[in-house]
Amino acid sequence: MCPGKLWSSAKKETIFSQGDPAANVLYIPTGGVRLSIVNESGKEAVVAVLGLGDLFGEGCLAGQPLRIGTATAITATTTLVIEKKEMIRVLHAEQTFPDRFINFMLARNIRIEEDLVDQLFNSSEQRLARTLPLLAR
Repeated sequence: MCPGKLWSSAKKETIFSQGDPAANVLYIPTGGVRLSIVNESGKEAVVAVLGLGDLFGEGCLAGQPLRIGTATAITATTTLVIEKKEMIRVLHAEQTFPDRFINFMLARNIRIEEDLVDQLFNSSEQRLARTLPLLAR
């Protein structure tokens, strides 16, 4: 992929917090990460559970100045921290990486849309039945 720093996080350790500067993209070579958002009244919503091979923090590439959520390790996790400038360079310089990145982002967007539909229209039992296999991966 591209050069970056490896960062190790213990289970339940915060990788970044809501409101932190959005200056890099992170890749997960080992472990898992929960992305959550807390609203003004303190209610927390988990927006994604990510694992091996997933990217997160890509909002910085679209000009997002601050993190809109918190990333927490759900197991002992290693992340590759890729600075925004380096990620943009690789997206422009590499031939196959941009296609892989776009495919990943589209697949993740579809998964988030499915999760939203699941939340809006299915019972808690149906949601649990759908979530358990995702967590098992």
